[in-house]
Amino acid sequence: MIMDVADAFISARLLKWFDILLQILGIGMGCGLIYVSCMCIQINKGYVISVAGFDEMWRYVPLLFCGIFLTIAAVIKGLEYLKPEKEKVGC
Repeated sequence: MIMDVADAFISARLLKWFDILLQILGIGMGCGLIYVSCMCIQINKGYVISVAGFDEMWRYVPLLFCGIFLTIAAVIKGLEYLKPEKEKVGC
């Protein structure tokens, strides 16, 4: 809703640069999440959760996948700016 209001005040070129900046930040955050989750996995490897009976490192594996998917999504969205725009045909 806020971005719809901002479209009236901000030029399309500036909105494009904001989107590119957000993709760069998304890549950085995804890589940071991968790094932090790998560190948590290494630190907690070998500790067993007494109630469940499995290694505590498995609690941090979903964070690793979230970081991987966030990075991939931001890279794919960022690569869309490299392909040439198609000519608009029609009405």
